[in-house]
Amino acid sequence: MMGASGMVYATTDDLAAYLGKQESELPGDAARLLERASELVDFATFGRAAGDPEAAKKAVCAQVEHWLLTGEEQAITGPVQQASLGSLSITYTWRGPLAPRAVQHLLMAGLLSRAVAV
Repeated sequence: MMGASGMVYATTDDLAAYLGKQESELPGDAARLLERASELVDFATFGRAAGDPEAAKKAVCAQVEHWLLTGEEQAITGPVQQASLGSLSITYTWRGPLAPRAVQHLLMAGLLSRAVAV
């Protein structure tokens, strides 16, 4: 089921161009990832992303790029919150489900509140 707009904001061709790759180099589930990222962008913008298709497309591609680098499972479980190695312990602050570049595209288009993003 899609978000408020019911739209998938980017195609596999858009994603390939954003990543600087050939469409044949994309993972087999790229269309599914684009659909999930579109749902997430709709959720984060309360459905307003449809009003700026170019910003929505860039944000969706950025989100998929993030998932390809870090794993989509973080959208379900959230990223690692803490890691320890001997006496060194690092705690990460999770700011939300959107990738930093996706947030940037949506903020610049006025589709996301800065209070939500920081």
